[in-house]
Amino acid sequence: MSEADNTNNWDDFRDRFDIELFKDKGIAQLGRRYIKNNYFIHHLIPFDESDEITPLPIAAKGITAFLASDDYMFREAVRGEGRNAGKGVQGFYQSYYGNCLKHLKYNEKCRAIFESDRKSDYELIHEHLKSEIRNFKESELLFTEFHDFGENSEGSEYKELERSFIDIVKRAAKEYPKWVRKTHSKKSNPDDDAESEAPPSIDDILKDMFPFNANELPDLKKKLEGGRKIISLTFVGTKVLLWRKLKKLRLAGIKRKIIANVFAECVKLRKSSSIYTTSLTLIEDEIYKNI
Repeated sequence: MSEADNTNNWDDFRDRFDIELFKDKGIAQLGRRYIKNNYFIHHLIPFDESDEITPLPIAAKGITAFLASDDYMFREAVRGEGRNAGKGVQGFYQSYYGNCLKHLKYNEKCRAIFESDRKSDYELIHEHLKSEIRNFKESELLFTEFHDFGENSEGSEYKELERSFIDIVKRAAKEYPKWVRKTHSKKSNPDDDAESEAPPSIDDILKDMFPFNANELPDLKKKLEGGRKIISLTFVGTKVLLWRKLKKLRLAGIKRKIIANVFAECVKLRKSSSIYTTSLTLIEDEIYKNI
């Protein structure tokens, strides 16, 4: 039970990890089935046509739910028992992370037909981290509501073991984002790659950004050198991809302020090559801040 009295709404509970949801969609949830007078309050299968099926209250989400469930045997590893005895927490982190990222990447491929419109691994990892921080905040029920094992010595011992396990789950869930940043986020950061390689020439960078016609390339180069000729170009791709290309121009020696000014004046952004896609005007301050 929780530290406060539960006002006799339930006597005990059983937690149920939705393993199908996790395997099929990469979503981890631990539902709580309350028991009153030896009967489950929430029915997973209707007894008859009048029986209503209500969603289970969620005790935990994300990595917290994954570790707290008995399906993935983190409890065994904590106690040093069974086939997971000796397995460290990072092994569980990797199993969870691998399944989540697999589904995020698949969903992104389904979302955007053009590869240039798809989010990078780096962006998907940061989406995952934001989701995990939110999931941890929404797992409070797991940390505040406990089984009633009785007041005898055996019940007290079980209660102590259970609370100790939940404390370990809480610590492991808190440290999971740090592990992701250290193990995966830094390795997938495109900025790290850009800064570690010798920068290509300005001509090569610009040719990679635009399908130039006639004098457009020399005109844009003159513009970056302070020229006043009016030109108009369209960059096809996401803002994140554009920022990445413009950072290369900085590494090639062009000042950030000049890049921001010229691209805000002369370039529009379109997320795909389709003629039905609206072109967006770029804002100088936004360019400056992101490159």
